[in-house]
Parts: sequence; structure tokens; C-alpha cells
Amino acid sequence: MTEGDDNANVSATGEDWKSALPEALRDAPYIRNAATPEAAFEEIKGAAAYMGNSVRIPGPDAGQEDWGAFRQKIVEKDVGLMPKPNHEDPQSMALAYQAMGRPEAPDGYSVEGIEGAPDGETLGHLRAVAHEAGLSQAQFKAMIADQAGQAAKHSNSIAEQREQDLAALKGEWGLAFDERIASGKRAAELTGAPEFVQQMIEAGTVDAGTLRWLHNIAGQLTGDGGQGNFQGKGDQRVMDADEVAAQLSEVNKRLFHDHSTTDEEKRMLSKRMFKLVEMQTKMQEAS
Repeated sequence: MTEGDDNANVSATGEDWKSALPEALRDAPYIRNAATPEAAFEEIKGAAAYMGNSVRIPGPDAGQEDWGAFRQKIVEKDVGLMPKPNHEDPQSMALAYQAMGRPEAPDGYSVEGIEGAPDGETLGHLRAVAHEAGLSQAQFKAMIADQAGQAAKHSNSIAEQREQDLAALKGEWGLAFDERIASGKRAAELTGAPEFVQQMIEAGTVDAGTLRWLHNIAGQLTGDGGQGNFQGKGDQRVMDADEVAAQLSEVNKRLFHDHSTTDEEKRMLSKRMFKLVEMQTKMQEAS
């Protein structure tokens, strides 16, 4: 056997091919156990592919950017560690909502600590809607707090405007203010104003516009006028008691219950009411 044959044999058995490598590489992973250079190359190539597909957990000193890249890689690999919710599967969505902080039942939502938060049926409805939408407790509380804050702002704005208007009315009426409030109250009672209007007058929460309107009615009720003034221009016949009562009921409805009635219409209706009330009174006295 020649020397060349001996070298070929040694290479084939994997006993001497590493001698041509630097000493530091002879015991390196993927080389020291390889029988041939080809085998070592395949080991290294496989390790590189493995490292390229691996997901390394960031170390204790990793920043937000490193953690963001780690989470993104987990999502891209889709290794099943974090199952994606299926929007067509209610059970899958329920698990996802629960993981994000949705209470098990609607009544699990709390409004504790929120000033002006709704209660009763309103709160129950909002809880049901929030649970159906999958809101977490934190999201629900933030929503309710915002709604309560907006409602408080609106209420405060209305109250401030009311106070300003009342101050202006007091300045306009002067010493007659209290007397006119009292006469307006009597007019509301006499014309059958709704209970809430009379309660607002008692509580002092009625607005300046309503006070002006009641004062106008009171003025009409103390005026003079014959039965002919109670008729419309196109209707000169004398109405009976039932017709007067029916018209008075209609006027009351438009004055106190129809929110679309304009201020001008209210003034005209107030005059009409005065005439109808006086006509009704005279009919009762005559009978």
C-alpha cells in the first residue's frame, strides 16, 4: 500500500482529517465528533438553520424594543403558545375576553368611586351592553367615568345659565319679583299645570323663561273679556261647556307637554287659555 493510499484510508475513517484544522477548532462542537469534513459541514449547517428558527427569550437587561421584537416573532412563528381567538366561535371569544379582564357576568362590573355614576335600570343596561361587547372592568369604568363627567359638565352649564337668567330677571322685576313668583304659582295651579311644574316652582328650580310665561298667564287671568273674545275669528257660534273643556284640555296639552311648541305659540296659547278659563268659570256661575 502506498503513502497516498494510507492518507486516503485515514481520511475515510475520520481519524486524521482534523489535523489540518487549527487546534482551537478540533474540539469545537459539530467538529470533534464528525467522522468526515462533510459530516461536520452538515452538522454546522443544521445548527445554523436551528438558530435561525429559534426564539430567544430576552434577558433581564432587555428593553421594550427587544421584548416587542420577541413578541412579534412569537406571533409570526405561530407556535401555538398564544392561541388566537376565533371571531366565529363564541367560546373562543369568551376566553379571550376573560383573559383581557371581562367579568364572568354583567353584574361583575363595578362603578365604585365614580361620582355621578348611573344606577338602577340604566346601570343594568350599560353592564349588559359592556359584557356583550367584551369590555374589561378597566374599560367599563373608564367609559362610565367619562359619561358621568360629561353629564356633570352639561348639568353645571345648565345650572350656571339658569342662575344668570334668574339674576337678570330679578334685576328686571325688582321688588315685584317675589309677588310675581307667587302669582305665577297661583296661575299654574288654576290652569292645571303638570305636577312637576308646580314642584319646580315650590323648590325654586324653575327657569326664568318659565317664570315669565307664568307671569304672563297670571296677567291674562286677571284681565277682562266677554264670551265673544273666547271665540276664534272664523267661529262666531257660542260653544257649550263640553267644547270649552275640550279646547282647554288641548291648550293645556300643547302648553305643558308638547316640547316643540315655540315661545310665540306659547304666548298665543296662554291668551287662549285665559279666555277659555274665564268662559268656563262664567258657565259654571250661570248654571
